[in-house]
Amino acid sequence: IASYSVLGRLKMEAWKKNDWFYRLKEIYHSDELLRDLETEIKTLEDKLKQGKASQKERWALKQTLRERKSFLKRAKVDITHKAQFMDWREVYNVILLPNANEGAEHIAPAIEAIKNSNYPNDKVIILLAMEERELEEKRAKKVRILKEKFDGVFYDFITTVHKVADGEMKCKASNATYAVKQLQKYLAKRNIPIENVILSNFDCDTIAHPEYLAALTYAFVTEPKRYNRAYQPIPVFDNNIWDAIAPVRILMMGTSFWHMVKVMQPELMVTFSSHSEPLKTIVDMNYWPVNVISEDSLIYWKGLTYFEGDYQVKPIHLPVSMTAVIGNNYWHAIRNQYKQKHRWAYGIENFPLFARAFMKTKKIKLSEKIKRSVIYVEGHYSWAVTPFILAFLGWLPLILGGEQFNQSVLAHNL
Repeated sequence: IASYSVLGRLKMEAWKKNDWFYRLKEIYHSDELLRDLETEIKTLEDKLKQGKASQKERWALKQTLRERKSFLKRAKVDITHKAQFMDWREVYNVILLPNANEGAEHIAPAIEAIKNSNYPNDKVIILLAMEERELEEKRAKKVRILKEKFDGVFYDFITTVHKVADGEMKCKASNATYAVKQLQKYLAKRNIPIENVILSNFDCDTIAHPEYLAALTYAFVTEPKRYNRAYQPIPVFDNNIWDAIAPVRILMMGTSFWHMVKVMQPELMVTFSSHSEPLKTIVDMNYWPVNVISEDSLIYWKGLTYFEGDYQVKPIHLPVSMTAVIGNNYWHAIRNQYKQKHRWAYGIENFPLFARAFMKTKKIKLSEKIKRSVIYVEGHYSWAVTPFILAFLGWLPLILGGEQFNQSVLAHNL
């Protein structure tokens, strides 16, 4: 875990320094690109060998050289299937922001981050998905503030209002499903094929890295099996990290590093919280189930069974900043943190759903079904019982060991 967390952090920092929009535009000029990169790398190496640059200049040259070598290595792999590239200029990114009672002040930073991305705003559609149960006056004020603030910035800024129907839960999944169905109608009127749309289903407080949309689009257009992939950034809970109390800061930093570990194991990754999917894939799979809480991970299992095992999460090694829980006082913050972990633990509801689907799927190997099921159940089981083991059973050796044991070195190290 320690090695993966270090490697994950190093890779994230390296990706943050890349100009992904430059990569996106240039990857189509394969022969010329490779030639230019090789020439630039040789020029940079010669400058370093001359030794005339200052220490600061040498550091900058090394950073550029490392980035160009990284791009050359990746470009050589990607252009082997150049015939299957999609033209990035025909791709639209839809940012779906489901929300219920959040005010404009909570949502605006997320949209501002998209506006400031290293990616053309005229290829971005903001989809603000609201709930009917929110007070109409408050909802109208929110829409007015946000539309005035971002008027004319994006290809379009559209809104939907979801009313909970029979058989639906009051949850993000039912709201997102309704919003995407309305989005389909919108795209059809403008002759935008759903095959050309990437849907980023974000929590409404998600601050995307400036390079995220460009890196996401690069991964999408160069991937031969683009519709058999989900795209997962690294959730980092640092939006308000210094407003949170110390125990919450520790938990959130631990969670952030855990996700850095997971992206280094793409074969076992499951979509979490804010992530991206091809719109065509969402539609083909009949959207999200509208009666579950943990739609973020369930859509992965739905994809895995729908494509009969030929489905994978493709990591985007860039952070999306999210909000740590806070409260009116210390104990209120602790309670809110517990409620957040409690909601995340609802992910176990996925198990009976994908286990039943596994039984009907013949092309996934039995060993793979057992492996994924055991890992999933064991993870949630350990998550549930480990705190009790640490809190109570950890004291048993001291309670039962007697006076002689309690004075030993081993006892003091427990």
